Amino acid sequence: MSEYDLYEVLKVNPTASLEEIKRSYHSLVKQWHPDKLDCNSAENDVASAIYDRIDKAWQTLSKDELRKKYDQQRREVKVRQEYPINDDVDIDDMEYHEDGNYSYDCRCGGCYIISENNLEAGIDIAPCTTCTLAVRVLYSVINDSDGDNCPV
Repeated sequence: MSEYDLYEVLKVNPTASLEEIKRSYHSLVKQWHPDKLDCNSAENDVASAIYDRIDKAWQTLSKDELRKKYDQQRREVKVRQEYPINDDVDIDDMEYHEDGNYSYDCRCGGCYIISENNLEAGIDIAPCTTCTLAVRVLYSVINDSDGDNCPV
């Protein structure tokens, strides 16, 4: 994951359409492309670095699959920042529920809950329902006979 937010680089909202992202990209390229600027060497280096970020953001956010992967990583980073990781818990130690969720008791009396969908999407952080702690769920994904990914 990048050290900077690709949506911020392109000055768009994470819910922006591809057309909005494209418009912003073209506007920023016109503004920051090193060949379009009349500046000294040091300023050109800065402009080149900014242009490279803009181009990298476009290369990721303009492709549906890459954008989905980036959004997933972005959500995971946000969860990790919001919830301190208290422990690592193996999925085999969690209780499975018919609704597709796994749960594990927290020391505060609440419980950590994570869905199969989150695990299949690569999100492995389960926040507590009561306190600010979270656990990292240890699991592996296998393909079942239908070709679907299943956490185990």
